[in-house]
Amino acid sequence: MRAAILATLVGIFLTHSNPGLAQQVQFSSEYEVEMGKPYPVIDGSKRYFATKDAVICLKIDGKRWHVQKLSANGLTQTSMKQYQDMPEDLVIEYTGFFGDRLLIFYSLWDKKAEREQLFYREIDTEQGAFMGPGVRLLAVNGKVRGTMTASGFYRFHVTDKFDFIMTADDEHLVIQYAPVRDKKEAAVDYRVSVAVFDRQLAEEWKADIKMPYPASDMSTEDLTVDSKGDICIIASVYKGTEEKAKKRDAADWKYEFLRCTDRGAGWEISPLDLADRRLLSLVLFENSDGVLRAGGFYRKNKEQVGADGFFTCSFNDSDELSALTFHEIPMAIINQYASKREVKKNQKEEDKGEDLGLTNMVLSRVITDDDGSMLLVGEKRYTTIQCYTDSRGSTQCYTVWHADDLVICSVDPNGAQEWMRRLPKRMSSRAPIGHSYQFMHGNGASHFLHFGTSSGVELDSDGVHSNKGDRLVLADRLADGTGEHTRHAVLNTEEIKGIKLYQLAMDRLVRTGSGELLMEAYKKQKEDVLLRITIKE
Repeated sequence: MRAAILATLVGIFLTHSNPGLAQQVQFSSEYEVEMGKPYPVIDGSKRYFATKDAVICLKIDGKRWHVQKLSANGLTQTSMKQYQDMPEDLVIEYTGFFGDRLLIFYSLWDKKAEREQLFYREIDTEQGAFMGPGVRLLAVNGKVRGTMTASGFYRFHVTDKFDFIMTADDEHLVIQYAPVRDKKEAAVDYRVSVAVFDRQLAEEWKADIKMPYPASDMSTEDLTVDSKGDICIIASVYKGTEEKAKKRDAADWKYEFLRCTDRGAGWEISPLDLADRRLLSLVLFENSDGVLRAGGFYRKNKEQVGADGFFTCSFNDSDELSALTFHEIPMAIINQYASKREVKKNQKEEDKGEDLGLTNMVLSRVITDDDGSMLLVGEKRYTTIQCYTDSRGSTQCYTVWHADDLVICSVDPNGAQEWMRRLPKRMSSRAPIGHSYQFMHGNGASHFLHFGTSSGVELDSDGVHSNKGDRLVLADRLADGTGEHTRHAVLNTEEIKGIKLYQLAMDRLVRTGSGELLMEAYKKQKEDVLLRITIKE
């Protein structure tokens, strides 16, 4: 795969561990941890973007926007620019790279003209500064459908109004949106608006596309844009005659591949025979060689709750399925890291002939290699409601977001399974969780870094994964070819080289190279520091 092979695990004590913890945990010598010179802290929301030799940080504190550049080599701040010229009521829609351009896309409602607007503002990654003011990219008459979220005390705004889809070669950017329409009209006449831009963000074409089926008869599983600029969709389509949803038979829902051609003027439709499997979570994408591929989770039937396994497929020039493969999750992985009670329950259900699977699994990412091999990474994501009663007898409830175990399936260029592994981890928060892990590759092994505890360093496949002990950054190493799994303690999050650190989060960690990660942390005294984690050769 992409980067180089990690040597055999050798447990030794590193200088960044504190004396009390060092008696319990052996930190791996396979990873080098470095810390740079402190620099002034900037409060507010934070976003991080890696370039070849630096990290660009966008930090927003009310009206103050900061563009900060951190050196990947010197591990400290090299520049910081502050701006107060951004519109007050903007909503950030997307931040990231399109090709080599770092862009902030934001929407702004024009109350007087009653139209939604989409702007972008570019960051010069060399200078660590904005390249001029915002540029308006789109103006849409009326409101655009999105998601209502809280923006303050009894204040709300609508986010996710625009979807951003980029082709694999970064030649086309497709922005998809749905103007608010009458519900009855929209149910019959299902339309989606798209605008397509080239590498320079010049508009190529724009259209209000009528979908081939009513909204009630079609569910989009995933979509992408190929190098020709066509919109490609895997959809579940109802082929029965019942009008009411609750009366519809699952067998009457069929999968189809939909291609939008001629700049939105027509549709090409190809049936997809998935051998009676049902799709749960998938990603449709175009490889670097121009081949459309898909991968994700499936279940054997609609009644089954959990994911039965992984699937992969590719499409030929006629949009027909080729190389369709299914990889069932074995009972050993379903029971791995489960309590004895869960294992006993699973055995009873299996004895009854019931189909088992892993519940709450979503496809987190697909990691591809130039030879066509893939790592399919699934993650257990779910929410729970927790309640507590205070001394006055008043009960309050809140939502808890969870991001737990990873299940990873490696497939070769032909779609054949090489190995499948389950990596135990636990993460919960009273706010939605962004990244719960980070990936890097080095010396012939894949490395999944996440937060854990000192009691979770030693893996026990017959017991429940413990979340007690000192908080650490752990790395699960999976060897290429075999998937051989070892767990490493990388660093102690509370103290490194005698300095206490705070506010460490996976969202503050970015990959600047195949075997290198940078993480920003707060060290008190109004100072941040930059850490570097490197896979040793």
